[in-house]
Amino acid sequence: MLIKFANFTNRYKVIRGMISYGLLWPTGCLFEQTFVEKRTFQTYDWDKCLRYGLFGCFVLGPALYCWIRVANTMWPRADIGSALCKAYTEQIAYDPFAITGFLFVMTLTEKGKTLEDAQREHYVL
Repeated sequence: MLIKFANFTNRYKVIRGMISYGLLWPTGCLFEQTFVEKRTFQTYDWDKCLRYGLFGCFVLGPALYCWIRVANTMWPRADIGSALCKAYTEQIAYDPFAITGFLFVMTLTEKGKTLEDAQREHYVL
């Protein structure tokens, strides 16, 4: 069964990314709550972990998969120059949208927050 799962994720790499980020993001959230907020198992914000997991799985996983495919099409070689071009372009073209999208979606998924709250909180002049 594990071999079939590995073959499936090798065939559909976007699924592998979705699973990876769907597990990594809530795990990071738990670490942050444990070491920064000093929470315990009984006081964890499980809703926050769920929001991070859903964002990682359904937004970040597919978005990064698409970005990597685009970057590999633009710079198909595997040399240092191509790697630097990919990294620089990502910092300029992808990251601002990714960060804004993360903050916007996280606000939208908080209880009691509206679209107007998300727009107001993340509006940049």
